[in-house]
Amino acid sequence: MTALVADLRGTVLARAEGSLGESGLEVPVRLRVVEETVASALAAAGVGPDHVLVTVLGIPAPVDAAGESPADGGFWDSMNPGFAAVVPHGVVVVENDANAAALAERPSSGDASFAALLSGERFGAGLVVDGALLRGARGGAGELRVLDLVDGVSSSDGIGRTARTLVRQARAEGRVPADSLLGGDDEPDAAVVLAAAALGEPLALEVVDGLGDRLARVCVLLASLLDIDRVVVAGAIADAAGPVIDRAREHLAAWDLDPTPEVVASRLGGDVVALGAVARALDVVQADPLAFPLPAARPVVTA
Repeated sequence: MTALVADLRGTVLARAEGSLGESGLEVPVRLRVVEETVASALAAAGVGPDHVLVTVLGIPAPVDAAGESPADGGFWDSMNPGFAAVVPHGVVVVENDANAAALAERPSSGDASFAALLSGERFGAGLVVDGALLRGARGGAGELRVLDLVDGVSSSDGIGRTARTLVRQARAEGRVPADSLLGGDDEPDAAVVLAAAALGEPLALEVVDGLGDRLARVCVLLASLLDIDRVVVAGAIADAAGPVIDRAREHLAAWDLDPTPEVVASRLGGDVVALGAVARALDVVQADPLAFPLPAARPVVTA
């Protein structure tokens, strides 16, 4: 978990990191880590809680206009349990993480209609069409559980999680050579898979091709439904995802479908959601600046 403190120009003044550990799905753990991480970021910035105008929290769940998530009896409920008690700093806004990523990517995409596709552990899209961020009645626009039903994709698992799954399957089938970077007992992350592919390991190249195929299918789905110009592969995985994106482009070219979106990697790395939360906080202030008391140099804080 990352918390940033920014001023009203959007300049980041301080940051703090918090770890959810293996108990991250437990609501009391999440709330405690949020509270502690935000407090650490404010302390690092030398800012008191009473000087915060807006706190934005980016979460991996749909969020409607009121900041609520649909009850699903599980993951979404845990992600959005209510944060007012632990971040009582000015206006508290809860935002979907992929929507926050889309807000962060607006400057780099200009007038294009685009999807910011978080692609690490799971796929989730923030959608900007004709300059407007799409939300939907329940905040579910861009929620990609529907990928469970898409041939050749079959789940919303992202690049990182799928890479691990494919390597596990290959090990179970005895297809991993003893001297391979993909061997051993530890589960290799996507960066190791991509490093092995760069060395020409056949299994790693096979995995990268499979990842590229899945990514291309997701991009086609988004472009066909929304007529978007661009898909921005976002999140921490974006820094290493170049070979997967290249394969996705090759698949898209071979399929010769229309529309075919441009597929690019985000340049914002693992901070894309936090930076998008800063952008969302600034939007809130700029939408009605007279609603806020503005003593000197009051920042916004995001988590």
